[in-house]
Amino acid sequence: MPVEGDSGVFRILENLADLTKESDDPLEKVYEKEMLLALKSPAGTKITIEPGGQFELSDAPRNSLSESNESLQNYLNLLKNAVAEFEGKLLFQGGSASART
Repeated sequence: MPVEGDSGVFRILENLADLTKESDDPLEKVYEKEMLLALKSPAGTKITIEPGGQFELSDAPRNSLSESNESLQNYLNLLKNAVAEFEGKLLFQGGSASART
C-alpha cells in the first residue's frame, strides 16, 4: 500500500478521523508542515504512522484491563472500517517486553 494517494496510508488516517467525527472522543488530525502525520483524541489517544507505513496506537491511560481491552477492540473495529474501501487486509503483529527468547 502506498503512503500517499487515494488508496494510501494517509487516506486511512483521513478515514479514521472521519469515522470518529461525531463520537465522544473524536480523533483530530495532527499536521507537520501541511503533512498529516498522526491523529490524537482529547482523551489522550494517539495514532501515528511508523516509518514502514504501519499504524501505532498509543492509548490513553485506562482504569482497568477491561477498559483497555474495550478501547483496543474499538480501535481495531475503526481500523477495519477505515481500510474497507480498499478491500484491505490487516496484519497484527506485536511483542512482549517480558517474552523470553
